[in-house]
Amino acid sequence: NAEALERAGAGRLIRDADLDGAKLFDVIAGLAETPGALESMGEAARKFSRPGAARRAAEVLEEIARG
Repeated sequence: NAEALERAGAGRLIRDADLDGAKLFDVIAGLAETPGALESMGEAARKFSRPGAARRAAEVLEEIARG
């Protein structure tokens, strides 16, 4: 999921092996210093939204549980 969000421009991915305080700070500072970056990421993330998806997932699980 994280890679898909990054490819769509909806997030930044930091691999566990690369994550430390300095790297996290650099990524956040870069976003803060880039005008419109968070707005663009938010717009891209909204394209992933599926209204009612949680309800539909619950319905499917109930159907499976009922057999």
